Amino acid sequence: MQKPSYGPPRVIVQLNITLVGGSQVSVVSDTDWKGRQGPVVLDSVYNGEKFDATLERYGWSKTGFQDNTSLWLNAEGARCCGCCGCFGY
Repeated sequence: MQKPSYGPPRVIVQLNITLVGGSQVSVVSDTDWKGRQGPVVLDSVYNGEKFDATLERYGWSKTGFQDNTSLWLNAEGARCCGCCGCFGY
């Protein structure tokens, strides 16, 4: 039986932040974002996940993290499906 495939991982992000003074800031994903294969190499709601600890990058989410940037790839552009009310933009 072949496992279902939903394609490569993808995300579209728009984070709207209201600061204490009332001003607003938006953080929006684009092709300047970077990504790479993480330690979870397979996951399944029924069979759990396969974790490869050799792919773990400790401290990647901390300020000042240094890594071989050639291992990180720029994100590819994607369009929203329109399910969130953004009408596909």
